[in-house]
Amino acid sequence: MGGSLVMLAHTYKPDKHGIGGWFASEKLDGQRCIYVPGTRGLMKHEVPFANLNKDERYLEDYPCSGLWSRYGNVIYAPGYWLDELPETFLDGELFLRRGKGGRQDLRKIISDRVPDEEAWQDVTYRIFDLPSPETLLQDREINVPNYQKTLEGCVEWWINLARSLIYRPQPQTPFQSTNVLIHRLCVSSIYARAHKQVQLSFSTDTAKLTIEKMVEAISEVDGEGIIIRHPDACYTVTRSHKLLKIKELNDAEATVIGYVTGRETDKGSKLLGLMGALVVDWDGVIFEISGFTDAERVLGYKPGVLSTGSILTPTQWAEANPASSLPDYYEATGFPRGSKITFKYRDTNTSGAPNEARYWRKREAE
Repeated sequence: MGGSLVMLAHTYKPDKHGIGGWFASEKLDGQRCIYVPGTRGLMKHEVPFANLNKDERYLEDYPCSGLWSRYGNVIYAPGYWLDELPETFLDGELFLRRGKGGRQDLRKIISDRVPDEEAWQDVTYRIFDLPSPETLLQDREINVPNYQKTLEGCVEWWINLARSLIYRPQPQTPFQSTNVLIHRLCVSSIYARAHKQVQLSFSTDTAKLTIEKMVEAISEVDGEGIIIRHPDACYTVTRSHKLLKIKELNDAEATVIGYVTGRETDKGSKLLGLMGALVVDWDGVIFEISGFTDAERVLGYKPGVLSTGSILTPTQWAEANPASSLPDYYEATGFPRGSKITFKYRDTNTSGAPNEARYWRKREAE
């Protein structure tokens, strides 16, 4: 059913996912980690979801900390650090710092089975979810290269531990409620921190522009990207389309060679009479690109073409011919043929065309 113990994200696709009203947060480059109350102090072989692969290499066994990796391995932390965690089920990221070497240095700290108490003072647990035991420990098969396990009866096993929780997560609690609870639970903790969430505009177009700016800002400080989540999403142990990851975008320049007229759609687009998309040439790869404001979509006459009344105005032609290539004697007033634009894109497909390409800005004249 799942390849790990935790909820995983799909990749965001602007043309597929409507993200108005979703929550956005920085995607941290740390160590995914869950806290299962009641497992602190147990030996690893006593925990039914524990990954015992290759444990024979260790000469000595140590009590569990309650912290677990997404592959069912113990993360050993100092007692003073663990004492700061709210006693409930937690999911989040162990984090040291952004930038080059941050994750590598974190791995050195958390991989020691005898934790360095001083080094752990710089590690924080950025909590972004509260999975219920019924969801996290449900019966299922896990089969990935480093973690093969049949989870069966883990919920009942945990209930028999008779743990007293500060909060008992429920399977059907939506994320927007969970987010509020996380802030309340972490308000007095030094090391357990509620991961900052920003709710996006309910307008999908505005939300898209916001996350593009967020990704750009985070990349400038050597961050990895962002995660967005549907406000009504409940925790699941599958890869979910209600949890999406967005990493840093690439940018490149292309030359404007034409235009496609806009059209009205059943999704509320009202671009009839305007430019719908630019047609651009990127080193021999021809494709359409959008992402413009209404002001940038205005059409006009190509320089040197006079309006004599014998031809339709650009707006009239575009209204009469939606989703069509614009004749040579018309153009988008802000993007004449031959001008350069910069666009953002995720990666390229097998034919070399950019995936998720979106207009960013005009190249200034040199």
